[in-house]
Amino acid sequence: MVRGNSPVKSVKDLKGKKVVVSSAKGSIAEYLLAHVLEQAGLKYSDVKLQYLLPTDAQAAFTSGKIEAWATFGVYKAVAEQQGGRLLVNGADRRVSGYRFIGASEKALADKNKKAAIADYLRRLDKALA
Repeated sequence: MVRGNSPVKSVKDLKGKKVVVSSAKGSIAEYLLAHVLEQAGLKYSDVKLQYLLPTDAQAAFTSGKIEAWATFGVYKAVAEQQGGRLLVNGADRRVSGYRFIGASEKALADKNKKAAIADYLRRLDKALA
């Protein structure tokens, strides 16, 4: 995301700029940022990174203190409603498909549920492949 009046028109224009990443190091927002920088022929070191919690980043973006913001979900939608411009949509990117899938100890202790979870994971793995 960039401010609506930002001179940044493409990812290449981010070179030398500060980009705020919502959440912590290693978040999906950071992963997508790294991916689009690479696709644009930029190195990760070509931008100045800052990490902020999404709510703090939202407040800074709204007040004009952030030039570019790597964010997600509802924060992206709110930024757009407040005049932000979507520079890159992560949904349009081919990314790794990494996801977190959890199961409770109680579910894994149930033989039938454990079998169903294992079946789902096999099917998901096949679909992603």
